[in-house]
Amino acid sequence: MSPFDNAWSVIKMPKPDFPYYGDPEEFFLQHEYDRHGNLHVAALQGLSAYDSPPMRYGYAHFIVADRKLIPLAGWTHPSFRRQGIATDMYNHAEQVTGLTAQNTGHMQTDDARAFWANREGQQ
Repeated sequence: MSPFDNAWSVIKMPKPDFPYYGDPEEFFLQHEYDRHGNLHVAALQGLSAYDSPPMRYGYAHFIVADRKLIPLAGWTHPSFRRQGIATDMYNHAEQVTGLTAQNTGHMQTDDARAFWANREGQQ
């Protein structure tokens, strides 16, 4: 059993859904609106124990228009793809705006198609 697994079993908390680099308690989502009203969400990992700036796991940009949340761009670090980070960012954007993200289906990568297939299968 790794030290991480042992620590989680001692404090009786569920293990995170994806592998963290650094302290899992320092993972956070942040958002901001640009001057055009578009929403930007980032998934970050704090690395204070390493005296380093936060590491970006991913980001997502959305257009907020006509009561719709339309994805404009998104990216997740290749080491952390298909592990829930994009879902966390989209859920955060939906919670912040009160709107549901729309699958526009335009120019999607294989990873994006898999993301939407999974997301739409859960609804």
